[in-house]
Amino acid sequence: MANSRKACRYCKKYREVHKMVKVPLGVFCNWGHAVAHGKALAEKKKVKDVKAREKASRAKHTLDKKSVKRRSDWYATLQALVNQWVTKVRDVDEACCTCGTRNPDIKYDAGHFFSVGARKDLRFNTMNIHKQCNQICNVYGSGMRLEYEAFIVARYGQWALDELTLEGKPLKDQFPTWSDIEDEIKRYRKILRDAGIKPCR
Repeated sequence: MANSRKACRYCKKYREVHKMVKVPLGVFCNWGHAVAHGKALAEKKKVKDVKAREKASRAKHTLDKKSVKRRSDWYATLQALVNQWVTKVRDVDEACCTCGTRNPDIKYDAGHFFSVGARKDLRFNTMNIHKQCNQICNVYGSGMRLEYEAFIVARYGQWALDELTLEGKPLKDQFPTWSDIEDEIKRYRKILRDAGIKPCR
């Protein structure tokens, strides 16, 4: 007879249906198995609920930490990633923008034409940032401004230099909230990973 035997939901053993206990949760060998199965389900739900509450608590904690994080900290993270992209991806095969050296044994920076202190609005403008040798040009040469200016005109055209000299939107207008900065951070991290480079932050 079809379906004359069924497996107990608790022990999985097959028995004749007419000898089994039928409840909304299924069929069981006996009432003990039905009760044990019910308790096991309740315990699983309890564990699941605890995990869900813990996950929600962690998410809230992370959100709280992000919301009180200073803008300067967000900017520092973004700057490190932008600098990494400039030196390790976009300009990786380029020479120093101001002296033309390609010496592989020296350190290269992401040099700003207009420094961050002088023009905060251009801090993340990639036309304002290029690969530059660390000591001779960026540090001791104070950025080699005249050579940098000539480089920008040669690479992009006079229009780029003219555009950079115009006052741009303040950073607070470029990134109204911390989540806007975080979105840009995520974008650069993805770009770096796609290029096979581990993001520095």
